[in-house]
Amino acid sequence: MIIETKVHTCRKCQSEDLVKNGTNASGSPLYHCK
Repeated sequence: MIIETKVHTCRKCQSEDLVKNGTNASGSPLYHCK
């Protein structure tokens, strides 16, 4: 079994230390940097 994980990174600082911040109008999750 192969498991793939998506790593979300900050667009400004490229940090992987993000927290979920709700969803946009289409239902996609939003994140912001800690």
